[in-house]
Amino acid sequence: MNENQEVKVTQGVTPEQKPQAKATTVEVLTFKSQEEYKKHVQSISSKAKGELLKELGITKLAEGKSLLEKAKGIESLTKEYETLKAQNGELTAKVTTYENNELLAKVGIPKESSEMFFKLVDESTHEGTREQKAFYVKEQLAKLGGQVVVGTTKTPPSNKTEVDKYMESNPRYKQYQRQQAKIKK
Repeated sequence: MNENQEVKVTQGVTPEQKPQAKATTVEVLTFKSQEEYKKHVQSISSKAKGELLKELGITKLAEGKSLLEKAKGIESLTKEYETLKAQNGELTAKVTTYENNELLAKVGIPKESSEMFFKLVDESTHEGTREQKAFYVKEQLAKLGGQVVVGTTKTPPSNKTEVDKYMESNPRYKQYQRQQAKIKK
C-alpha cells in the first residue's frame, strides 16, 4: 500500500539565511511498485470523472455521449428548420401575390390601384372573408359617386350642360361652328 514519508525541504536558502529559514514539511506519496502507482492514478482519474459527470447532471459516460449525439442532431434539425422557414416565406409571398391578383380580377380593380385598394380592404371592419371585404369596399367607394372611380378608367366630369352636349353632337351645329370659324379668319 501507500506509505507516506515526511521529507524536509529547504530550498533557495543561502548560508546566511539558514538560521532564519524554517523547514517546510511536504507529504510525498511513495509506492512500492509501478502497479500500485497506476492504480492510484486510475483512482484519481475515476474520482475526477465522477465529479465532472455529477456536475453535468449525468450518471454515466454513455449517457453523456448519447446527449452529445442528440445535440448534434438538434443542430442539423435547426439548420433544416431555418431553410424550410425561408422557403415557406417565399412560397407564402407568391401565394399572396397570386391571391391578390385573382381578387383584383374578380372585383374589377386595376393593378395600378391595388396597393391602396388592399390597404382599404385589410383595414375594413366589415365582417367576412377577404373577398367579401373587397366587394364591400368597392361598393362603398362606388357610393361616393363621380368623386371616385372604382374599377374603370373614366374621364373627369366636365362643366358642360346638357344643352352644350347636345349641340356638340348635332351635325348642324358643327357646320355652324365651321362657318363661324371661316368668318373670323
